Amino acid sequence: MAFRRCFTLFVLNVFVLGSQGAVAEEKSPADESLDGIWRATAVLNAGVMLPKENAKKLRFEFAEKKLTMRLEDRVLFETDFEIDRSTKPNPIEMVFEGKPTLGILVMEGDKMSICLSGSKTERPTKFVSESGSPNKMLIHLRRGEFEPGHPIWVIGADGKNLRQLDLPKTMACGSPDWSPDGKKIACDAWDLARGENYANARITIIPVEGGDIVDLGAGAMPSWSPDGKRIAFCKYDPRGVWIMDADGTKQVHFDSEAWGADWSPVGNEVAYTKYSSGGANIWVVNPDTKEKRSLLKKETYRSVYWNLSWAPDGKSICFLGNRPDGSKEVTRVSSEGDSKGFKVLFSMKDSPQYTVIRPIVSWAGNPDHILVSMKGPEDQFRQLYLLDAEGKEPPKLFEGQNPNFDNGDMAWSQDGKQVAFVSWEPE
Repeated sequence: MAFRRCFTLFVLNVFVLGSQGAVAEEKSPADESLDGIWRATAVLNAGVMLPKENAKKLRFEFAEKKLTMRLEDRVLFETDFEIDRSTKPNPIEMVFEGKPTLGILVMEGDKMSICLSGSKTERPTKFVSESGSPNKMLIHLRRGEFEPGHPIWVIGADGKNLRQLDLPKTMACGSPDWSPDGKKIACDAWDLARGENYANARITIIPVEGGDIVDLGAGAMPSWSPDGKRIAFCKYDPRGVWIMDADGTKQVHFDSEAWGADWSPVGNEVAYTKYSSGGANIWVVNPDTKEKRSLLKKETYRSVYWNLSWAPDGKSICFLGNRPDGSKEVTRVSSEGDSKGFKVLFSMKDSPQYTVIRPIVSWAGNPDHILVSMKGPEDQFRQLYLLDAEGKEPPKLFEGQNPNFDNGDMAWSQDGKQVAFVSWEPE
């Protein structure tokens, strides 16, 4: 259904605002106020869903007994409403252009569900969107004008003491990397409130125990040198791998054809991916002497994903690769080349019960286990899993993470005692 037509139906039928969540029995919303700005996370009309990118542009402003609906900065309509808080779900009545309509509402924390029938005689009976039913229009709402960010969390290697770092609420983060002393995390970050996405990423330094966040400028996928004095990273423009001092100065465009750099934890070498007509290869380069070598001479990959990771001893590199047949596998290769050592640790083709693996692995910090993010057979969202660094054991779910969140983009601290990862509640 076209975007404009869907909103025409909204105005004519008085859209149903909804949520698929069940009504919470243990908590009454009687004391919670609707007042404020709510944004749509999904919109359905008679069972037909509005494209998500269009739904995300909607804002619902509740103030006392008036609702204003906006499409970005444009007011679509205003209506008066009445809510009965004495029963659950809460009956709601609205008036639009003098026409009354009945509905039901439920609110659970920062989530709200309203279902309107567009009728003054029939009230919806459930929070669904159906054709030819009083349960007609459905919109999922979250409190707040902007989408919440994708923050970084820190957890002990034993799965205990999970905590979220103190970050701006609309900041989205990716590719964290611990400083060698464990006091700071470098990551790429962008602001969802400004409409930014990954292409707008900036290298950001976050003190783990709190303090001022430092913006080092445009870039992505930072990786600390083992002495903590320099950072390797990537830029979109000019594209390629760059190296700079840890304070953001002395930026050098290192290789315009490379991507996804990772600094060895024990030596002055940087590994990254380069492409040619033969596919993807991993190169290891000394950033000062420019000495370099390629690692994949016998093995062939269509692509090698960014955020590859060195072993703690610097003797191997782990990566997620895409074979010519399209199959993905997590592999370790000797830092001297595949003739010196090569082993597939986990194959998605051989383990179809695991899906949607993220293109990032983390090894340095724990010699025995490699962290990956994927959706297991019992998972609702992607979770962190431990892979045996020798490929002998099946994936093991990392303990302590929130199963209701999408968890990924992870990094071991250099001492192996903590893990940083990006985690957010999907909408």
